Amino acid sequence: MTEPEPDPIRRRWHHSPVHDDDLLSEILVRLPPRPSTLPHASLVCKRWRLLTSSPHFLRGFRAFHRAAPPLLGVFHNSYLGGSHRRFVSAVDPPDRVPAALFHMPGGLDHQNWSFLDCRHGRALLLGPHPREALVWDPMTGAQHRAPLPPGAGEVSHGAVLCACSHAGDCRSSPFDFVLVWWKQETECRCSRAVAAVYSSGSCVWSEIVSQPFPPTVLPAEGMKKPGTRAGHAIYWLLSSSCILEFDLIRHSLALITAPTRSAKSLYEQCQLVLTEGGGLGLAMAQKLSIMLWKRDNSSSTAGWSLQRSVRLNKCIPVKRGKERAMPSLLGFHEESNTIFVWIDDGVFMIQLGSMLSRMTYKPLALQDL
Repeated sequence: MTEPEPDPIRRRWHHSPVHDDDLLSEILVRLPPRPSTLPHASLVCKRWRLLTSSPHFLRGFRAFHRAAPPLLGVFHNSYLGGSHRRFVSAVDPPDRVPAALFHMPGGLDHQNWSFLDCRHGRALLLGPHPREALVWDPMTGAQHRAPLPPGAGEVSHGAVLCACSHAGDCRSSPFDFVLVWWKQETECRCSRAVAAVYSSGSCVWSEIVSQPFPPTVLPAEGMKKPGTRAGHAIYWLLSSSCILEFDLIRHSLALITAPTRSAKSLYEQCQLVLTEGGGLGLAMAQKLSIMLWKRDNSSSTAGWSLQRSVRLNKCIPVKRGKERAMPSLLGFHEESNTIFVWIDDGVFMIQLGSMLSRMTYKPLALQDL
């Protein structure tokens, strides 16, 4: 008995070139690099979902478009109870990511967890009891917990970093994170910064390092700003017109003086940023503008130089008949070169290259962030 001849339509479907994974990848990689593109493509079928979520495809997708991963939104440390979410989307539909998508670590106790840093698709959080650090991938829900090093004090700053050489996909690569805390020592009348680095590859803390500074050098009270990575170092803004530097290669701490001396109250008006060449910069807000400074390390004596001034009324809408409040700089996103500015009755994100802006959040007060 002879086999029935296959249906010609099904035969053509079976041999369709779209069923070749390599060819399908070449087609999908040319989709526009919008945040909603790959999630929508993954809904077509299981095969497309597996392909568009694979690290190999994601590396090729970013390399093809030569673009950094988009800024989907921000996490914050306020908790108002009830259904209040700690994620604010930074994009409009259809690219908007709903806050309900993310299940916060700690379950109902998540209000006791504080965000220290977010970078390369990972978030670094600090938990209350037991005292531990948590690295969380919001998109996959993956978690990595680590107890704080022995003798660690109250952690004031932290940063999570991809441990690869950026030739691979950061989210599938090992990571490191650094924690910083402070000790007040009466014998030397100094304020001592202490730091340690944790490696996810070995699950081991590095040797603890410390450096004494003048007793007036302290982290800001209350809301603390995330660090900014420039080159092989992480920098944090302190309240005393100083910047704390942690060298990621030498594992050493140092202090940098800001370009102008300012009162503690002006901590909210300053934000560490990156310059066009990837070096360390500092944004300082005034009533109607933001001054952008650049740290110059080319000479033996490093210093600051003023690069440019940004007029806020040219990129943020002005309400007629209302006196503009002093802006507060809340944070900076390294990959998109975007600074977050709280002014009047909203939080705006400003891309420092194009100077395009949009409102992302309308808080009740600055303390809500």
